[in-house]
Amino acid sequence: MQKATRQFTKQHNIQLVLKTIYQQDSISRADLARVTGLTRTTVSEIVHTLIEENLVQEVGRGESLGGKPPVLLSLNKNARLIMCLDLSQRRFTGALMNLRGEMVYDVPAGGIPFTGQDAYQRVLEVLDELKSHSTVPILGIGIGSPGLVDVDQGVILKALRLQWSNFPLKSKLEQVYSLPVHIVNAGHIAAIAEYTFGDWADVPNLVVLKSGEGVGSGILLDGKLHFGDRFIAGEIGHIQVADNHILCECGQEGCLETEAGSIVLLRRASSLAEKDNSWLPVGVTIPQITMEHIRLAYLAGNLPITEMVNRSACAIGIALSYITNILDIRQVVLAGDMVRFGEGFSDTISQELNQRFLLNTNSKTKVGLSTLGEHHVLFGATALVLSRELGLP
Repeated sequence: MQKATRQFTKQHNIQLVLKTIYQQDSISRADLARVTGLTRTTVSEIVHTLIEENLVQEVGRGESLGGKPPVLLSLNKNARLIMCLDLSQRRFTGALMNLRGEMVYDVPAGGIPFTGQDAYQRVLEVLDELKSHSTVPILGIGIGSPGLVDVDQGVILKALRLQWSNFPLKSKLEQVYSLPVHIVNAGHIAAIAEYTFGDWADVPNLVVLKSGEGVGSGILLDGKLHFGDRFIAGEIGHIQVADNHILCECGQEGCLETEAGSIVLLRRASSLAEKDNSWLPVGVTIPQITMEHIRLAYLAGNLPITEMVNRSACAIGIALSYITNILDIRQVVLAGDMVRFGEGFSDTISQELNQRFLLNTNSKTKVGLSTLGEHHVLFGATALVLSRELGLP
């Protein structure tokens, strides 16, 4: 027991020192001891180990305060790389990310959508390509997946679009690559991405709504991901928001995913274009319509497109009101495809959400837009591995 306690304390101290260095551009050993509360001897021993592992490097000398200028330490951001996968879209993307969340190499979306065993083979192809481009040790593999994920076992419990059910992705990949693999739902990945690399590091209670082909969300409570007892926390896409008699792929009618998400908008935009395609650029046919065409028409004020987009925004606001009322969360962040519609879109969501707030108060729930761009799931996968493997940030 004493040996286990000593080992735990040692590991805790190592993570504490590394985390403190990670949070600074540069810091001296003396300042490390002061900030962490550890003895200078302990700090020096830990720093020596981290330098040997190439995770930390000496980067020059600081300002002298009367004696010898202190040697400054900094994270070696390229000492390890992380293989990251975004499976939340039908065409998978992957990237090698360094310890600061900077992309070193990427595998863009391409090819045809994959399902079943073909989807797993595509995962292996992307990971093989990433691994072949790494010249330093791989820290681990981080994956954002659609559907329900057992985060403890790394099993995809149900991913309708991939046609996976109880699929043991973690154990399969760990057997192939001999690396630690961490998998969570893409909505949760988006939440940890915003908290780690986005503009919301000082917001411990947060809901991040991720929109793509479908719609999901991730929930942070006290700075930690909340998965729920059965890993379904945040499955906002299958909350009933409309009496539209439209059957969702989950088997229910009127789910949020029948009102929002790129698949819904593209289908409705195509129907509008069949009646009046004047909002489309010259030469663009209905099968060629993209989310960018919808965005431009929306920003130009095209009435049918605006009404269509606002319909999705109102549905999202209704769904979010359930979560924010129950958990009393004051900050929502939008990530994914629908961020492209800008503040007008988020304002419509905010209005719909706050008119359903339980208390008549000036303390309204705010709705912000992600600044992480299209790779927010890859950022989240990076943050997940950093947290699980190094205790960062």
